[in-house]
Amino acid sequence: MENNNLEIYISKEASENLSKLLKENDYSCIRLSYIKSCCARGRLDIVLDNIKEKDLKHEYASIILVYNNEVSNNIKKVEIIYKNNDFMMKITPRDTNGCKNGCCKNNTSSNCNNSCNNSCNKKCPYKNKTCSKS
Repeated sequence: MENNNLEIYISKEASENLSKLLKENDYSCIRLSYIKSCCARGRLDIVLDNIKEKDLKHEYASIILVYNNEVSNNIKKVEIIYKNNDFMMKITPRDTNGCKNGCCKNNTSSNCNNSCNNSCNKKCPYKNKTCSKS
């Protein structure tokens, strides 16, 4: 499933600081990069970069954000703020269960270990092998 409707919000202070970083470091865009994870939700990294041909682009004020289909397929909304001299992101995933391949916190069956091993060669992170901390 391909979904390019990624919502992006950047606070005014974050926008100003991102623009400044781009200009000072001779980069053309901010890249959002999705990092997969097995028994947990993936994470999103933010990187100064240059635009590549196949990038999906989103212009926000004077900033160009780029990402690939993996970001838009897994992330619904990204909010970027600047606080205490640091950028912070709030991510809203598309998959609200945070569960893929039968391996997640919400799954109480004992198939977690098998699903994790099959999908990414990792064991279930919990001792009880039920994908829940308890």
